[in-house]
Amino acid sequence: MARQLGIKPPAIYKHVPAGNAGLHRAVALALWQQDMAYCHQRVDAIENERDLLLTGWRITRQFAQQHPHRYQVMMAFVLQPNDAAAAAIIVETQQFLAEALQMYGLSQAKLIDAMRMINATLNGYIAIE
Repeated sequence: MARQLGIKPPAIYKHVPAGNAGLHRAVALALWQQDMAYCHQRVDAIENERDLLLTGWRITRQFAQQHPHRYQVMMAFVLQPNDAAAAAIIVETQQFLAEALQMYGLSQAKLIDAMRMINATLNGYIAIE
């Protein structure tokens, strides 16, 4: 990465705290933010919850197919709720899924279960592909 930026490899650590872990975090968070922005661009005009969920699914799958290495970096990074930048991504993802699932009138506990099932199913499907 440093060579791509035209700097010597050790110089990158002046700008990224926590060494390789900090670099991995910064890259993963940037990819998550780009993915969420891309997703919003495609779903903001959709009003039907069913269409919203299916479109979100297709966009995520498409991203994984078009950018497999980026997707792997995103999935390898565990978003931590105590990290402000990661927490914002978690909240944004949960809000998207909650909006897409609102037609089912799920309780909070069942909504969280449904979100986990959707996430696991989508990521499992992509991994198998």
